[in-house]
Amino acid sequence: MKKLYLPALLLLVFCSCTNNQETVDKGKINSVETRSVEVKSVRDYIESDEFISIIPDEYYALRQKGKMSEEEIKAADYQMKAAAYRFYKHCTMDDKGVKAMKPWVKVSTCPVGKYRDTSRYSSRGWNAFYTVYQDPQGWLGEGIQDQIYPMMYFQGNSFYPFALDWQEQSNGRQVIPGLGIYFLHPDEGKWTRDEVDRQINFIRNQKMAGEGHYRVKYLMDNTQGIYDELIENFYAYPALQPPMTWLDNVPPSAPSALKVTSIDNGYTELNWQPATDNDQRNKPMYVIYASNEYPVDTKKAENIVAQSIRETSYIYAPIQPWNAKKYFAVTAIDRCGNESAPINGDK
Repeated sequence: MKKLYLPALLLLVFCSCTNNQETVDKGKINSVETRSVEVKSVRDYIESDEFISIIPDEYYALRQKGKMSEEEIKAADYQMKAAAYRFYKHCTMDDKGVKAMKPWVKVSTCPVGKYRDTSRYSSRGWNAFYTVYQDPQGWLGEGIQDQIYPMMYFQGNSFYPFALDWQEQSNGRQVIPGLGIYFLHPDEGKWTRDEVDRQINFIRNQKMAGEGHYRVKYLMDNTQGIYDELIENFYAYPALQPPMTWLDNVPPSAPSALKVTSIDNGYTELNWQPATDNDQRNKPMYVIYASNEYPVDTKKAENIVAQSIRETSYIYAPIQPWNAKKYFAVTAIDRCGNESAPINGDK
């Protein structure tokens, strides 16, 4: 089985914001409330090692109430999109932004599930660009964001063409659609589980970076057997985070001198010499593989035993001793998901 990638869990940090007044030159609107981030507050978060990604808690304001001409609406829309653009450009590209301080930080958002109408299918009046003033495709295209998690709680032609549109306009960045599994519950909708299966298969066939599930309650409640289905079929094996090669495409060096030693109680101890990364600020982590075939095939997800190992040693303790593996391999992986060549233990 080919190794499948799923997105890493994001720890979301909400930035403090302050109110600003922006002047609109067009039409009769003299002020539109927007949100601008406090640089000091953002820097405090960035300088901490306790987060993975940043999203703002609010980055656009509501359109001014009352009757507005078409020209006034366009002017207000422009201001909303410009405010969002300024925030993300500051966080990623400016000298004082996130990327300048820690280039490996991943910036992402969860936009509305449809960007805008496609050439063949209507968004039916609910889309990111025109309805809520989000421009995720623009942010991906300019390199302002690394990932998006569009809230695609739809089915049929309201899902597939719009998911494909996100992927085709992603600029090589990662698109992870959110699936509306809450519709599996009879109080919420009339979906059947095969709808979710089809959407996951479509996402994988289009080589998207993974999928999310909304809401987790319905997943943990095993609504219509969705939890069992995922564990048994789609998520049967561990997965590594998808590599972000636009941030860094150089894998670490391979670990070396792997030593495999049988110890008490059927356990096996692995020791190796550390790998190095091209970014000296970051020490690689390690992925452990095991198999009954030699050399161990590190392209197969079912051979992953452990990941995110920070030390240069590991104790292999099989849950079922009668299924213990005989051969081992270790790779190094950097913050951006680039994986090194493997080092195999002796046969």
